[in-house]
Amino acid sequence: MNDGVELEAYSFEANLDENMYQIQLTPEGKMGTVLIADFSCTNDRSLCGSGGCHQYIMVDGKIFQRHGHRPYSIPNQNQNFIILPSSGGNCSWSNGEGLAGASTCNQIAVWDENQSSFISNDNQLPLSELSPE
Repeated sequence: MNDGVELEAYSFEANLDENMYQIQLTPEGKMGTVLIADFSCTNDRSLCGSGGCHQYIMVDGKIFQRHGHRPYSIPNQNQNFIILPSSGGNCSWSNGEGLAGASTCNQIAVWDENQSSFISNDNQLPLSELSPE
């Protein structure tokens, strides 16, 4: 399959205690599991950069994906806001000028129980190819 080319062995590390956690999606207490794909090579090279990491949120047997910084939720009376921090390069100032990549900006999503899916501007949490559905 690799046409006789010998491949180098790689070793990866992941701290699941820090990179896997729960966020509350609804005021009623529905939870989602977040996996931050912050895997690193044993030579201390990370697979994440200043723009964040690949992330997966697992809910109701579905897997949603995004790239950015650690998502978190803010409870509200009627719905919880899922805050999706991203690299500044994804946003702009009110005057239309783009932010620098090192800046942070936030998108927002909410969980729709009827559709078993997230609602967001520009589909911030699409269904992953890894999802069984």
